[in-house]
Amino acid sequence: LGRGPDPVRLVEGYVEYSLPRVTARAGRTYLHTRLGYESFDGARVDVRPAGPVTLTAFGGWSLARGSSLPITSPEVSPLGEFRPAERGVVVGGAARAAAGPVRASAVYRREVDPAAEKLSSEFVALSASARVAGGVSIAGGADYDLGYEEWGSADARLGWNGRLADRPVGFGASVRRYRPRFPLWSIWGAFSPVAYTATGGHASVTPVEHLSLRGAAEWFSYGETGTESPLATFEDAGWRWTAGVGWTGLADWSFDAVVRSAGLDARLDLGSGLGLDGGVA
Repeated sequence: LGRGPDPVRLVEGYVEYSLPRVTARAGRTYLHTRLGYESFDGARVDVRPAGPVTLTAFGGWSLARGSSLPITSPEVSPLGEFRPAERGVVVGGAARAAAGPVRASAVYRREVDPAAEKLSSEFVALSASARVAGGVSIAGGADYDLGYEEWGSADARLGWNGRLADRPVGFGASVRRYRPRFPLWSIWGAFSPVAYTATGGHASVTPVEHLSLRGAAEWFSYGETGTESPLATFEDAGWRWTAGVGWTGLADWSFDAVVRSAGLDARLDLGSGLGLDGGVA
């Protein structure tokens, strides 16, 4: 249920036809890839030709990013007059494969503005992960914006999970780059959006039964915008961190608290679906 001129809003609804190697959907369906979670009105076909390989083709009319509303809806604000006159037509494909401990995927997505008969956005993304012997895991990926002709977000992660002194322990390190993605019709692309890079690590340990400790920290920095604001001062780099503790010592009760550079969050589970949440910023 929503507000505005459309009090009832369809979030998801489709008909599906499934065979051992083919699944087809038509309606308001979705696709989850490295480019994010996307809903659209159209069709999606998944084909499993052999083994752990899945090929996907999709197409239809796009919805506003992160929403179950079309971009032409008056509730999509503050885009106002900068919105396209018609819904975009989106097409694309994806491939996923697995071989033992290795996973890999690729996705291509293209959207066209039918009213202007011009490209709205075009992306390609790749990702892969593997579990190595001894509890070591590696993962990474990147996406490329074909419309703006530049690299978008990317990340690489290395982790280890095992036991020390017969207690669960985990460590990890990562480096990631995040760059906001905008369609070519969006006005926000004119404001010199830049990427930020973050490098950090995390650790978790269970020193005694029922007690778990974890922490993470990373250093981040933003790229050069190429703009000047002589009357303002900005921070373009810094640290952020989190530290958490969990306890499960009483029957159905559990406690978890996380303190971070931006505040404190805590949760107490009392069993039977009951819980208490709190936080301080």
